[in-house]
Amino acid sequence: TPTDTTTHKHHHKKRIATSDTTKDDYLVADEFRYANCIYKNNIKTVKLERDSAALTDPILRLYGNDKLKLSFDDLDANNKTYNYTFIHCDANWEPSRITSPDFINGFSDDVISNNYRFSFNTTQRYTHYDLEFPRPNMQITKSGNYILKVYQDYDPNKFVLSRRFIVFDNKLMITPMFKRPTINENRNYKQEIDFTIEYSGVNVQNPFSDIKVVLM
Repeated sequence: TPTDTTTHKHHHKKRIATSDTTKDDYLVADEFRYANCIYKNNIKTVKLERDSAALTDPILRLYGNDKLKLSFDDLDANNKTYNYTFIHCDANWEPSRITSPDFINGFSDDVISNNYRFSFNTTQRYTHYDLEFPRPNMQITKSGNYILKVYQDYDPNKFVLSRRFIVFDNKLMITPMFKRPTINENRNYKQEIDFTIEYSGVNVQNPFSDIKVVLM
């Protein structure tokens, strides 16, 4: 919750006390969620990270050279047809009103079943699948929050897993300062980040409503 806000010309200052809101993945059989979810019991070891660095957050620069790599194991240990698509979301991770032709140059979905390998000499048999994106036939053209949706047999209602990722476009300068919280009762167990957002050159009518801040 913001504890203090001050606005200057072309600047927006906020003071925020933070807490951890990370949640583990969970299994949902019959309802699609715009979150990190696995919908099938046979799907394990799902990872989405930058291909150049393991255990990194799934974040891409718009029109940059990095790619994200999705990997997962199917314990049914056979070859299936898995499809994927992207869903553009708003700041609250709800589907936006932007349609796929407005944020994807190329196809709106594709198949990943060619990128697989079978386990060898293991106690638990499985099929391992890999996907790197963006690909030449599916280029993302807008920054924002995205859901990677994987489904089976060309049927979007047979969803398998979903993963969040972010595409950013560096247009603002953010200057942070870390310190102990201003609120006395929080001083021994929280941190505070005071920061200034420089947005000159960007069309911002009202920074309190137009600019949303996410701490990760």
